Amino acid sequence: MAKRWTLIPAIAALLLAFSLQAAPGKYDRDMWEAAIIGDTATMEELLDKGVDPNAANRYGKSALMFAAEEGNEEVVELLIRKGVDVNRRSVAGCTALTFAAENGNANIVKMLLAQGAKVHPKTRAGWDAVMIATRYNKLESCPADFAWR
Repeated sequence: MAKRWTLIPAIAALLLAFSLQAAPGKYDRDMWEAAIIGDTATMEELLDKGVDPNAANRYGKSALMFAAEEGNEEVVELLIRKGVDVNRRSVAGCTALTFAAENGNANIVKMLLAQGAKVHPKTRAGWDAVMIATRYNKLESCPADFAWR
């Protein structure tokens, strides 16, 4: 009987930790939507309110990843200026660089590389940014030394 009672606080602590981790901030969804459509004015406003530029949805996808995927260069620039983590990974192991490479967004690839984005971390499927760019015939859109970084 005593063992069962010692498990209750541990279970309660785990449930609390999971509930806190899963709850997005009040304006996070607005940030992600603004990143998708390229609305830099709304993003500036949200960032001024203190919204975390690294906030991610339940799949680990951040505003930078959404912007890179959609080719929104101004949003990527803004987030970089605000100190976003360019190497943040989604649940599937994707980064902003893998999304930019997949879509052949050469300018975004260059911006991310200039900020220290890592090229070779692999996604959950075992692909890195170079492999993804090659798979989608977008490697020619990337910088010439992209594969050798």
